Parts: sequence; C-alpha cells; structure tokens
Amino acid sequence: MNENNFFHRIGDWFAGSKHAERAFFNGRAELLGSKGAVYLDTDVPYKLLNSIPELFQVLTKGGNMFSNGCFKLIDIKTGKEIEDKELMKLLENPNILESQNQFMYTYWMQYFSYGNQFQYKNKPTSLLKYPTSIMNISPAYMKPVLTGKVWDQTDLKGIIEKYEYTENGKQKSFDTYDIIWSKYSDLDNPLIGCSPLKSIRFPLTNTNLAYDYLNIISGDKGAIGALSNSAKDMGGVIPMTEEERLRIENMYRKQYGVGDDKAGRIIVTNGTLTWQPMTYPTKDLLLLEQIDANKLTICDHFGMNINLFSSKSQTFENVRNAIIQVYQDTIIPFADQWTQKLGKELGVKEGLRLTLDYSHLAILSDKFDNLSQITTALNQAVQGGLLEREQAEQILANQIGIEVPTGNKNNTLNKLNALSPIVATKVMEAFTINQALELVGLPAVTGGDKLIGELGAAPKPVA
Repeated sequence: MNENNFFHRIGDWFAGSKHAERAFFNGRAELLGSKGAVYLDTDVPYKLLNSIPELFQVLTKGGNMFSNGCFKLIDIKTGKEIEDKELMKLLENPNILESQNQFMYTYWMQYFSYGNQFQYKNKPTSLLKYPTSIMNISPAYMKPVLTGKVWDQTDLKGIIEKYEYTENGKQKSFDTYDIIWSKYSDLDNPLIGCSPLKSIRFPLTNTNLAYDYLNIISGDKGAIGALSNSAKDMGGVIPMTEEERLRIENMYRKQYGVGDDKAGRIIVTNGTLTWQPMTYPTKDLLLLEQIDANKLTICDHFGMNINLFSSKSQTFENVRNAIIQVYQDTIIPFADQWTQKLGKELGVKEGLRLTLDYSHLAILSDKFDNLSQITTALNQAVQGGLLEREQAEQILANQIGIEVPTGNKNNTLNKLNALSPIVATKVMEAFTINQALELVGLPAVTGGDKLIGELGAAPKPVA
C-alpha cells in the first residue's frame, strides 16, 4: 500500500471528517509507478452524494437517462445491426440481482461519484463465448494491487497483479482479467481514476454549509449575536474578570458555527450577560439563491441541463430541448465510450462494435420532431384562415395513421399512447366525446356528439 495513503487514513481516523474532506479535495493521484494495493477514497464522495440533494438529483437524472439505452451489435463496415442472441441475453440480464437498467444506473452513479468503477466478469471456462454474468463492484470494497511496473509492459498482468475485495473483514482475490476497471481520467495518472467531485469542491461544500446554516437558523435560532456584560453595582458596571472573559470567548470561538464539529448552542457562565442579537433575515442572506447557483454549476460540470429539473420558469419546449441537448452532448458520447471498452472486454469480434442506441425514445425520433412541426404549421394555417379546422384535423390524422372517427380501438389507442402529450391532445380534439369514451370502454354521455376540441362544461352521463 502506498505510504502516503496509509498515513492519510491514519490521520483521518484521528482528526475526523474535516481532515478527511481536506485530504480528498487537496490530495494528488498516486505516483504512476506505485506498488501494492491502491487505496481509493470513497468515504468523502459517498458522504457528499448522500448529504447534498442537488448533487444526488443531477447524478440520478443522468443515470436514469443513460439506462434508457438499448444494446446493439453493429458491423463497422456496413453499419448494419448484427444478431447475436447470446450477447444480447447477457446484456439484457447481466446478473441475478440487477436488470439491464439497474445495472447501467449503478455503473453511472459509481463512476461519476468515485471516479473508479469495477465490474466482475464471471466466465468459468474459456470455452464459453461470453461471460455468464457481469456484476458491478463498488470501489469502496475493491483495491487494485499494482506491480509497480508501467514502462515497457505489453500485458495488463505486468501492471496489475490482481484485485482484492474486502468486506466485513473477509477478503477475496480476483484475477487481473476477471475485472473491468473503468476510470475517470486523472490529469497526472492514466492508471488510476480521479473523482470528478474534486473539481467542484466549493459548490459542494458551500451548498452543504448553506443547508447547515438554514437548519441552525430554523432550529436553534441562537449563537448568532453578541454577549455583553450587564452586571452593575452602585459604582456602575462591574467589569468581567479576565479569566471569565477568556473562558467565554474561547468557548464561543471553538464551539459556535455550522458543522458537526461546532455543535455548541448554549454558553453557561457565572457572569451576568445580555444577549444582543445580530440576526439577519434569511431572504437577505441569499442562501437559497446560492444553492440554486451551485446547482447550476453542478449541472454544467456533469453535462446536465438545468431545465431538466423543477423550476417555476419551465416550459415544455425548454424541457424538450434540454433532454435532446443532454442526450446529444453527454449521454450518447459517454455511452459510446463505455460500450467500446465493454465490447472489447466481453470479447466482441473484431469488425463488430457494441453500441447503445437511443433512437427508440420518442423525443429523439424524427417522427416526433416532424409531428410537432406539422401541428404548429396546421394551427397557424387554421388561425390564418388558410384551412378549415376539419381539414387540418384530417391532415394531422393522416400523418399519424389514425382514422377519425372510426378504426380499430386497440390500434388507435396504441398509436395515441406513442405520441407526445401535445400531439395526442391535438389528435383527440378531432374525436367526439362519445367516440373518445368508447375507446377506453366507458358509456356514452348526454351531449357526447360534440367534438372534444369544442368541449366546455363537463357532460352529464346518460341516465
């Protein structure tokens, strides 16, 4: 084990979480030629992820979007999809504990939290074409054991001796080729990953402090002011003894503030003191605005878009464009990077490439974009008097392939469900009320011969 890491860990144990946090943010990567088990700091990232809602929200959103992909095997020369049932079966059910989506989500969360991620390939015999399962392993329990050799090595075994898994005092060793080690590239060391949380130290810690401060203001409402001596006699104010003054001052300095290590809330003293509050309105402290600004930085850092998250200024168009932008600029490039490595590790033949495809998502399909444009154009044509409403509705229905008002009920419902809410609503406006009710198996209503687009007050059911 690297000596620096060993002494850092001992120091962290004695000095507490604050020292551990400083060591995490300020520490450099191991030397490229380090020998022995590598200590990967996972305690601080884990704590940050589970104590800062904004960080968890951003990474969770990315993980959910990433896990929407469908695996495909592509011929590099022709670009055509190749059928490989054995490989697809493995990827759709990677292990007995996780589905494909869970497997991909966990990988994303561990990779972007810790900067290192491990996957175990269970391949009992070389006679098998592919492993029987793949399982994510957190770097909190895994340590790569390095040989100390890097230069002139032509085989991975010459750099990584083995992997050690330790949990609850029990240890298991894995062969070098049984583990897929993914790394978030470090500036100085391509061998060992670096947590991406390091470069957003201040947005993360400031967010934590802002929440701590809000919590103290909301809960204790104390230790935010000055204590002054109010003891008097016939001669005037009785001065506080120097010993008492120093005791109170030291207590205040050491115990008051935000954070676990400054938990003091009440000063106990023999002196006669007066509390002079120096509170400041929470609104004027701009703590919530600071949290929002930090979230924006976190979003940018991980390639997310702030419009994906709850906001009073959100519009459908902003959210739609944000989703498309994140898929194009973040999710798909990262998916390509991961599947290139995964395909190679699983033994995909040369000339073929494993990919993640997201074209099945309605919001990324050309059909969705075309229908949105058609709907907008038809609305403008009706408003401008170029088309009658009935003509526009029939054009839209023909584009989608839905017969109005007749057609197979199940087929019509399936097509409507595949559309975006806005386009589906426009299509449904061409149905009468009773035709729409019939689609979902409900009885007709009085006044149900009106078009949904002309619906005013809610109709009354037929007696």
